[in-house]
Amino acid sequence: VADLRPDHVQRFLRGARAVTCERATFEDAQNRIVCSGNAVLRDGGSEARGTKIVYELATDEVQLVDGVVTLPGEQIEARRKALDERRKEAKR
Repeated sequence: VADLRPDHVQRFLRGARAVTCERATFEDAQNRIVCSGNAVLRDGGSEARGTKIVYELATDEVQLVDGVVTLPGEQIEARRKALDERRKEAKR
């Protein structure tokens, strides 16, 4: 476990994703970064804010703790349509 740049705002970039927070810790054994304190994940037009973000480097998966996700309107509409389609398929 190692703190990344103590006493600085932390920033982690991976492809289109950017994570910022007040404190970041790299957990070598689990191959992940844990960000806490005003943790924010930006991915394209979406934004997730929470008390903590856990970024699994091996799988490129993110866990948001006590957070809120903001999506652009077109993404919300596309997800709604996809959900409606899945519900229709499930009824058949």
